[in-house]
Amino acid sequence: MKLAIAHLGSVSYVVFGRYYTREIPKLDKEQPDAYEERTWRNKLHTTKDGFVMIPPLMLKNCTCIGAKRCNMKIPGQRNATYTKNFLSGILCLDPIVLPIHKDDVQRLDLLVPSNGVRGGGTRVWKIFPVIPEWGGEATFHILDEIITEDVFRYVIEQSGAFVGIGAMRVGNGGIAGRFKLNKLEWA
Repeated sequence: MKLAIAHLGSVSYVVFGRYYTREIPKLDKEQPDAYEERTWRNKLHTTKDGFVMIPPLMLKNCTCIGAKRCNMKIPGQRNATYTKNFLSGILCLDPIVLPIHKDDVQRLDLLVPSNGVRGGGTRVWKIFPVIPEWGGEATFHILDEIITEDVFRYVIEQSGAFVGIGAMRVGNGGIAGRFKLNKLEWA
């Protein structure tokens, strides 16, 4: 097993859109706009003490989608690609905890489709937490020996440029969540 510590830095802001409506019920006779105004910070992923974090599963999924997008062939294995090796052969267990408390996060008010589907008919105002600049260290456990440092570096760079993290990320047609690889430590 190898460790890859990826030092990531933002290229574009990150938007959070965690689903939380089962956790926080509406108050009696509370209108949807009032509910959104009261609860929008709950779209963040946070630590127990209220600091914003980027969950490890978000980082792993971004990297796996990036590997699929790269479609890199494994040398000497005909048409096999690294996709399945990234899906089952890497782990990211720790979040990136950002030095910003949920109470200090900026908001982004957007008119979005009410059903959540792009091009939907009716629109409603929603508030999204947004962090303009972010960064940190993501530690990946590389379990599959076929994933080399060069392959991992290329995939994480492509993931940051073309997949991104968070809501409205570039991989889903948005403009948010892009990041760059500032440094990679391989042990």
